[in-house]
Formats: sequence, structure tokens, C-alpha cells
Amino acid sequence: MTTLVTGAGLIGTTFAQNALARGETVVFVDPEPRADFLRLKLGEKGYATVRKDVRDLPGLLETIKSHGAETVVHTAGLIGGRVQQSVAAVETLCPGLSYEVEPGEASHSKLAPLDISAAKRDLGWEPRFTIATAFADYLAELKTARAQ
Repeated sequence: MTTLVTGAGLIGTTFAQNALARGETVVFVDPEPRADFLRLKLGEKGYATVRKDVRDLPGLLETIKSHGAETVVHTAGLIGGRVQQSVAAVETLCPGLSYEVEPGEASHSKLAPLDISAAKRDLGWEPRFTIATAFADYLAELKTARAQ
């Protein structure tokens, strides 16, 4: 199975470690993937990188098709209302957690923001997780890894 992962940072590579251990192939979509970081986290094999911005929907769809990705895991930076959903999910799953959300500068890109309607229409794709269930799954993985 091939999984496309948006963002080749800490969260994306942590997911990829588990996916590679399951025998999956991982394709990262990231505008500036760091080869040294990927080698450190994942070694040399089992993944590919594509230098694209995830907000370039036609480019993202072409990458999904050309690599035969069956699953998409979105770990790239949060945009807009997704930040609020993520904060609410963390507060629900981790009551009492102390955290700080610091906004960055607004993007000056002329690319359209990521919109899943084209993925639904063109690929028949439907999300399998809500933000809350994705965070719950991620926290369970972290707890399992910590216990080992």
C-alpha cells in the first residue's frame, strides 16, 4: 500500500516510521523536504519525496495518481479553522494540558487553499477520521511507543 503524507516534518515522519514498519510505501509532499532529517528518522529506503505545496490541488491530485497512493495522511501545517478544531480536540483528549498556540504570518501564496471537494469528486475519496479521532489515534501510538 502507498500512503501520501503531506509534510515531511516531525509528525509526518513519525507516522511514516510506523507505516514503513507495516510494509507500506510512503510518498511525502513537502515544498522543502530535508533529506538529512528524513535519513535520520527513516533511513534510506521505503519513501519518496515530491517537492510540491499541498495547496496546489492539481499537483497534489497528480501526485496521488502518479504514485498510486491509496491513503492520504495530512500532517502539513494547519490552516484557518483547522487550528480551532485541533485545539478543541487536544483539550478534550488531554484535559489539564498546558500548551500555547502561536500564530504565524499569513501566507502570501497565490495558490488556492487545500479543499477536499476535488479529491472527493475526482478520486471518490472520503476522510476516514475526524480531527478528534485522528488525535486520539496519534496519542495512543505515542503512549504505546513510550511504553516500549
